[in-house]
Amino acid sequence: MDFRQYLIVVYSVGFLKPIVKFPIKICDFILARAFGNTFIEFELSSLCNAKCIFCFYPDIEKSDKKLERMTDVNFDKALEKIEQLDYSFISFTPTTGDILTNKVWDEHLFKATELKKIRQITFYSNAILLNESNQVKMIELLKKDKKKKIFALFFSVGGLDRETYDFMFGVDKYDAVVRNINAFLVKLKNEGIVTNVSIEFRLPKDYNLNFTDAMKVFNQVGYSFVNINVLDKFMSNNHLPLFKELEYMPEGKPTHTACAYLSKTRFSADGGIWADGCVVSEVVDDESLRLGSVDDSIELIEKNRSKIINDWEKDMIIPLPCKGCTFMRID
Repeated sequence: MDFRQYLIVVYSVGFLKPIVKFPIKICDFILARAFGNTFIEFELSSLCNAKCIFCFYPDIEKSDKKLERMTDVNFDKALEKIEQLDYSFISFTPTTGDILTNKVWDEHLFKATELKKIRQITFYSNAILLNESNQVKMIELLKKDKKKKIFALFFSVGGLDRETYDFMFGVDKYDAVVRNINAFLVKLKNEGIVTNVSIEFRLPKDYNLNFTDAMKVFNQVGYSFVNINVLDKFMSNNHLPLFKELEYMPEGKPTHTACAYLSKTRFSADGGIWADGCVVSEVVDDESLRLGSVDDSIELIEKNRSKIINDWEKDMIIPLPCKGCTFMRID
């Protein structure tokens, strides 16, 4: 039993809850940031139900790319590959899609919790499809996760009003998202389940979020393990449309040290395996970050990764999605 699991067991003792609540939150904060540049991004679906202005999805949707859900066959092959890789953390965070558009997402996550090498798992969704059925699925999944590998659930939202949300996410789903998240938190609280729920605000540059109001809107039941986070500076590259209403991170000057995120691995819904997994790393009709597929050997996948990194560091041949990137990491 690791330290976090121990804290959760202690939390189940009623009078000790106020004492261990803060250490659990600190532990989750550290875990969410402790995996650096090397972890797995897992895309169960490339389909999305939003058209976020800070994402490539609107352009991808207009392209010839086949948008799909990962098949059971490719998922099982991906798990076999993961068992051979030197990773212990999976982020179920599609680059452009939403996990809940895959109807058996919970079955796939449960299989991932049974991988011996995987110690921590996170989940990311826009909560548009976090309806009653999916809330129940998540509750049951968290109950079955005896080793508490699923330690954080991230929900992406946009502001505390319908107009801002519609602008950022491109769909009229603000009321549904508020309703879904609150109903889910009620279930977590009633079941006595401890998990880190992070409400991730994506906001235009002139929007000042009041954190107290944010809690009142999205955590009406007062669930103890909710965090509010804000992203008001966005990643970009030479290929993503820019909006005057958003503030972007400044472009870094490329160096002969390749971006550390190339050590990450993304499993895409079509069975592809890619280096990196940032929201700006999927450019229409470009495969410069593709390492292979779930049918390829680990040796070939890592050989292709090495070539991408070596081409950058020796000859400054930079992959197309990385050109002009505002989130280049060299640590």
